[in-house]
Amino acid sequence: MTRLPDPLKVLPDEAGALIGDLMTYLKPVPLDVNDYQQAISRLTALRLAGGVMFDAIIAQAALKTGVEHLITLNAKDFVRLGDDIAAMVMKT
Repeated sequence: MTRLPDPLKVLPDEAGALIGDLMTYLKPVPLDVNDYQQAISRLTALRLAGGVMFDAIIAQAALKTGVEHLITLNAKDFVRLGDDIAAMVMKT
């Protein structure tokens, strides 16, 4: 949130407050070793490296919970992770 382009960019204290407010509506998704291994295996198979690991972990949490949609401002970051994830991606 602090690195988004204007006018979406917010200051760190604003981001903290917004995330704190959101937590009343969100349910944490605990990931175990197997989940991380699946995300790593996915990236290895696709020959992807670097910060995409964060996207792969988010996608793994979405797969684990069986959500219908993964909503993002960066659809291209997720659709490259495979057809199963691309099918969930919705760009806002």
